[in-house]
Amino acid sequence: MMLLPILLLCMALAAMLGATVVAAVAWWVGVRRIGLGLVLLLAAGVSAVSFFAGFDSP
Repeated sequence: MMLLPILLLCMALAAMLGATVVAAVAWWVGVRRIGLGLVLLLAAGVSAVSFFAGFDSP
């Protein structure tokens, strides 16, 4: 049980960093307004899923 808060914090950090990098690239390419928000949500979701997939893999 003590590991769960640390894992959730690491997942949030991975999602934030992944979304920030993707947002910077999307902004540079020219994605603006609603498209940028959708790109941010998608990148955060993919980062969170990939974190758990990497943690759970043997």
